Amino acid sequence: MDGTLHAALAGWGNFYLTTGAAAATLTGLMFVVQSLLAAGTQPANEGDREGGISAFGTPNVVHFTLAPVLSAVLSAPWPTYLGLRETLGLLGVGALVYAGVVLRGARGKNARR
Repeated sequence: MDGTLHAALAGWGNFYLTTGAAAATLTGLMFVVQSLLAAGTQPANEGDREGGISAFGTPNVVHFTLAPVLSAVLSAPWPTYLGLRETLGLLGVGALVYAGVVLRGARGKNARR
């Protein structure tokens, strides 16, 4: 990386460290909550418990997990811009595909009711 970009990003190291740690903590908490919900009481309505957990919990865990991944990618010392661009591009395409899968699943659940 050139000196100008390195100087501009140097102050962001603590931000990415804090964001990554917070997201990792929230991801762990989501796993605890989902485990308790899966093993807990019966739902008020006799609906699909696993469907509700996967429709709500899985996207949250994926988004919380993506924050430390992005923190690591942006904090890494990339020798050139090409590797950073390709990595961010792949993460972006993957996020768009996953968003489409989640939206399709949400529409399928709403259409059945």
